[in-house]
Amino acid sequence: MEVEIEEVNSASRRMKFVLPGTEVGQEVNQIAQKMTKTVSVPGFRKGKVPLTVVKRKFHDQIKNDAIMALVGGRVEDELKEREIEPFSQPYIEDYTVDDETEDCQITVFYEVLPEFDDPTLAGEDIVNPVVKLTEDDVDTVIERWQKSHQAFETLDEPATQNDRVLLQIEQFRDGKSAWGEAQAFVLDLNDEKSEIPEVVEACIGKSKGDKFSVHLNLTESEQGDESVEPEKTDIGQNSTDYKIEVFFVQRPIAGEFTDEFLATLDVSGRDDENFRTRARERIESMCDIERLECLRNLTSALLLMRNSFTLPESMVITRSNQLMKMSGLTKEVIEEEFKKGIESEFIRTSYFRALVDLKLELMIDRLVTTRKIPIEGEDIESYIDEKINSSDLLSEDDSEETRMKKIERLRPSYTFEYLRNKALDAVLLDAEPVEKEMGLEEFENWTQETRQFLDQGPDQGSESDESVATEADSDSAEEESTSLIVDASGNPFEKS
Repeated sequence: MEVEIEEVNSASRRMKFVLPGTEVGQEVNQIAQKMTKTVSVPGFRKGKVPLTVVKRKFHDQIKNDAIMALVGGRVEDELKEREIEPFSQPYIEDYTVDDETEDCQITVFYEVLPEFDDPTLAGEDIVNPVVKLTEDDVDTVIERWQKSHQAFETLDEPATQNDRVLLQIEQFRDGKSAWGEAQAFVLDLNDEKSEIPEVVEACIGKSKGDKFSVHLNLTESEQGDESVEPEKTDIGQNSTDYKIEVFFVQRPIAGEFTDEFLATLDVSGRDDENFRTRARERIESMCDIERLECLRNLTSALLLMRNSFTLPESMVITRSNQLMKMSGLTKEVIEEEFKKGIESEFIRTSYFRALVDLKLELMIDRLVTTRKIPIEGEDIESYIDEKINSSDLLSEDDSEETRMKKIERLRPSYTFEYLRNKALDAVLLDAEPVEKEMGLEEFENWTQETRQFLDQGPDQGSESDESVATEADSDSAEEESTSLIVDASGNPFEKS
């Protein structure tokens, strides 16, 4: 039997072959013969139904079962002979029957995990910042700490722009509860970068116990102009309502840090003689952690852009659905988003996130194997223990059984995180990073820009019109990738 396998893309295949009509006929007779002993037909005793009656009455069912049985066997044998392991269950995509010979032309579709080259960034130059802090830089960060770690006093008076409030908020999207219940939030009323400035503005002048609502919708000018696309907030709805209750109002105490924050610096207060030294050490440590994480993200983005392969669509959709269920939105809201299809920003974002995660996971798995990174041992166990013990998910009130269950749930993600970091660090060494001295402001600009790369992410490369992702032109993809190469000046966003 001649079998043709067509490569649809790196993750999809079509197998085409012909089932001779004689084989189909033989299989039909065998199935019909077995059915004569089990089917019930009016006018005949069970087990005594003539073969001709069974074949006539159940013709379509028997023919379909015969083709399915023959196709299943042929496909399984062919895949085994070619040493192909399908990712998803093969299925009959199409079949036609010759009226004269009754031969069946069969087309079977199945998915496979894609093949790709060993991930590497050898020969690429990447900026490796070396932060040189000035005294002004230290003052700048201490001032920020003053805002984020300062002590507060609780007030029984209306909130001002300099205060913060604890709110209980329930969000409604197009009239339906988005979260299923109200949730607590701490809101700084002097936050100029708030994503919901209308809520911030509405809180000013409110006191403990006040209840109010905030409605976000199209502006009158937008409603009157049909050429303007409706504004979409959050996951793509036309309107959002917030029902809010104020739990308390707090005002910062000028010049005072919280005791908890001072304890992390191991000082008694801002006037402690070691305060500035410990502050500088903390800033340098934070910069180093941020530098390494950004370099790993940049490495991830480069790997994604330089390893173009398509994933099995069923694989991406399954992960995307899992992410949507974990979003915290109610089942009703998610169902509404599904009705919008690819027009839903929520659906597209989930699909994109799944695509990025899965491609990275496949490459990390390959790197762990090719770079021979140990998947067990003291180092990985120490890393996992440290992450688990510092996790907010564990509580002192947990019973031993609850604690062990939480640990078992956390262990796989922390194990992958460890292996991911080791693999990316190994690839980063291939790239021979170019060191560049930076002040704090330049370093922060660099970190902000490098974070954007992973969020841009890859295209799936699917040719299907129904796919959320679109296939990127190979020439444009190559041109885009060069923008990640740095020149001698160390700018990660200039083409060399």
